[in-house]
Amino acid sequence: MSKFKTLTLTSGTIFALLIGSLVQASEAPAKAVAASSSLSNSLSSAVVPLGDYGPNCAVSGNNQIYLIAGATSLATGPAREYSLADLLSCVSYVPDELSPPVVTPSPLPSTTPTTTPTPFPLTPATSITYELGETPIGISAALSTENAVDVLTVSADQTVQTGVLKVLATHRYIDPTQPEFEYLDTIEYEIPLEVKVASRPICRSFTATTIKNTSVIIPLAYDTEREGGCKAAAGYGSLTYKVSNLKKAKSGSTTSLRPDLVSYQFNPQTNWISPIDSSKFGASFDVVATDSYGQTSLARDKANLPVSTAIFYVNVNLKRSCTKAKAETKSGVVFNDPRYKATKYAITNEIIRLIDCAKPGSYIAMSWFSM
Repeated sequence: MSKFKTLTLTSGTIFALLIGSLVQASEAPAKAVAASSSLSNSLSSAVVPLGDYGPNCAVSGNNQIYLIAGATSLATGPAREYSLADLLSCVSYVPDELSPPVVTPSPLPSTTPTTTPTPFPLTPATSITYELGETPIGISAALSTENAVDVLTVSADQTVQTGVLKVLATHRYIDPTQPEFEYLDTIEYEIPLEVKVASRPICRSFTATTIKNTSVIIPLAYDTEREGGCKAAAGYGSLTYKVSNLKKAKSGSTTSLRPDLVSYQFNPQTNWISPIDSSKFGASFDVVATDSYGQTSLARDKANLPVSTAIFYVNVNLKRSCTKAKAETKSGVVFNDPRYKATKYAITNEIIRLIDCAKPGSYIAMSWFSM
């Protein structure tokens, strides 16, 4: 009884079967500092001046906070940390040198001056200080300084919402002749935030190929044709990647991504060739992806089953040999005939020919039957 089956396989994968045919396969805002986000948000950030001489902070819809409902700890994540300098894009107000504004200071806190303050011309402020303003219900926020960087730590309870978190940025002006007085001016910066339910990205193992002593550039994003790579859940933004645990890589190789930040260039160990079971003893590296909400990726193996680590394999082969005659595309039926040496492995030889002569990105379409 005959059995028939049709399949498509990517070049580089060998099945013992019969034959087939080879098929060829706006201008950015002037003050925007943060990188553009792939997420859309109906809210936009806004600056509310409380005076005329507070810091200058850019108004940009790119400066947003993304949180996961119920993620309240940096340790168990993803509560988020943001640099205020990046998030708010504030710079100091610069008074006109020839005709600076004249202001009247107020007493310093916890002081009781015995003199009346005298108006004085503003000189450039030397620093910007921050404090939290109004915070939406269900949002926890705190300000701190880490290595001289002002940091906003923010997390959310179980409430899914969109809203605005307000931060106050203040200039403090001092007249050296009146040390008991100060002049403060503040802006209120509204930072849009969005809270969603958890939906982590997934990184699925796959195998890339290269030839001996030749590096290969490997895109890390999911590709439906190879059925592997990393993918964020719909609506959860773009991914950042971290590569680690290089195996059978050339001496001196680093885990740094390429400049595009979405691919990795793997350099195989000098003169090394993959063994038959490359999944156990071959070249590889681990990948973890993080989405715009701070969620790290879940790992899947090649069969899409849960595993502890997403491993991207690299099959390193000898250079393929393909003559002009071998490269001719043809269709037909091939049989193994065990009676003769020339035809004993006809099917295997035909598959090798198709693979050796396949151009990058090609597919080999085949059907087979057994009797």
